Amino acid sequence: MLARRPKIRKGYSRSQVLCGVLMVLLVVATAFSVSLATTDWPSLLEQVAPAVVLIEAPVDEEMSSFGSGAVISSDGYILTAQHVIDETLSVHVYVPASGSDSGKFSKYEAEIIEASADADIAILKIDATGLPSLSLGDSDTLQLDEEIRLLGYPQQAAGVGLIIGRGTFLGSRIALDVDDVRLIQIDVSPFDHGHSGGPVINATGEIVGVAVHTWTGVEEGAETHKLAVSANTAKRFIPGSDTGTAVSPIGTYVRGPAPTSWEIYGYSGDQLFIISGDPQAFPSPMPRPLPGDWSGCVIAGPDGLFYCTDTPNGEILRFDPRTRKPTTVFEDAKLYPYDLEFDLEGNLLFSTYDRDGDNRGKSEGIWRVSNPGPNATAEKIIDGAEIRECGALDANCRLGPTHLCVLKVGRYRGDLLVGGKDDVPIARAIGPDYTRIVTFIQEEESTYMSSDEDPIPTMLSDYHQVEATGAVLATDFINGRILEFDSEGNFVGVFCDLYRANRVTSDYEGNVYASGSAWGRRNLQHIAGFTAEGERIFEIPINDVTGVIIVEE
Repeated sequence: MLARRPKIRKGYSRSQVLCGVLMVLLVVATAFSVSLATTDWPSLLEQVAPAVVLIEAPVDEEMSSFGSGAVISSDGYILTAQHVIDETLSVHVYVPASGSDSGKFSKYEAEIIEASADADIAILKIDATGLPSLSLGDSDTLQLDEEIRLLGYPQQAAGVGLIIGRGTFLGSRIALDVDDVRLIQIDVSPFDHGHSGGPVINATGEIVGVAVHTWTGVEEGAETHKLAVSANTAKRFIPGSDTGTAVSPIGTYVRGPAPTSWEIYGYSGDQLFIISGDPQAFPSPMPRPLPGDWSGCVIAGPDGLFYCTDTPNGEILRFDPRTRKPTTVFEDAKLYPYDLEFDLEGNLLFSTYDRDGDNRGKSEGIWRVSNPGPNATAEKIIDGAEIRECGALDANCRLGPTHLCVLKVGRYRGDLLVGGKDDVPIARAIGPDYTRIVTFIQEEESTYMSSDEDPIPTMLSDYHQVEATGAVLATDFINGRILEFDSEGNFVGVFCDLYRANRVTSDYEGNVYASGSAWGRRNLQHIAGFTAEGERIFEIPINDVTGVIIVEE
């Protein structure tokens, strides 16, 4: 098909336009030459090469497939393409030796930590320390025609060797029918079989993509497109390493050092119960008055202070648990705040519900306060109707104040879980802007029934992600249990039994703490602690308890 000749706007001669184009090209060429002059590619590639590995995936006793990968942490986490290790019997990783052993490899058996066929990304782990590693850059900052390099071990039949493809970034693509997957198109040569899974690096040596495949149109003479999964997509699959580091599109997440002291608190509508830093001692809870008329939720903030909702007055209060002297950090008499959470950037999120209008009892929406404090304002980021439309809240349900949980580790780190009290599935609002809502828990509600003979509908009262393990726990109030899901919303099983399970949280080591409240039946209200495997550690009876908080210092 012939392209139509562009029109030249009146007022400029063809020579003037041509001159202008030449000047622009000269500027671009000058900038490009400066970029080349400031990047010492041979030295950079010499530094990067030791972190690029050869991957062998035996498919049967006589045949193996080969690909490439990159070490992304010194303790042995490796990033590659999922199709490299698909349907394999085992995975072998060959790490290049350095120094006098240059040209030789150390062979390791690898464990598959994460694998996504949709995104074509896999994370492997080998038992090694002190490895050279590469960092993941921000692929969204790639500029058109920016110079890049592709590293890998292609065409094993021709001999084993690290082969470097040279080229530029051509643009980004969004994968069809797959959530959250962005590809980058590159003009790189060579790009051969065996380069798959190899890192695409920028001029600073950061990984900006993972080579996956080439694609050629069906028409005669069609051009071949060379594609890589963007680094920002790959980051969503990187779990915590032994050093506690996980990378996400929002930034680098590093778990802090293990706490030296900690305290358990329980709370009710108007009381804060100080329990102990030693739950094995079974202390007598000491109730202290909470600020406000009625507190629907209490959480510990990143500043070490407590935040609670004073729903009747439309307030969110901040206070030191020792003094309990409140400061109002948000106030709007028209809103009825219910649940609280902090996002990864330290913004305060809260849900509200309609108490007096046509949608009485239903979720009204989710709001964000960027600057909690006097005269703070809130921005509505999700409307309650959007949550109902995605199925996380029943359109006819009157028990719909929305619970919140920001995911802190795993593929969906930074996303916000939202949903009501008696509805499955839970929805996931994709961060950091939360403008798109998708289903998080995939299975039908029948999956979670208490028994086939006498099923009782599930009523999820709260949900929480255990940072130490990545598990997402949801309290099933009606059936008296806590359900466990993995970090991608797949049902794992019943984590533990707890009568009238209500709120749940966890500590640094992965121990889980939950409250159980029986609505006026005081002899059945309690706080219990469990190991990361769901074994009960302790149980303390507390009158009127509705929630539990762990504070670690």
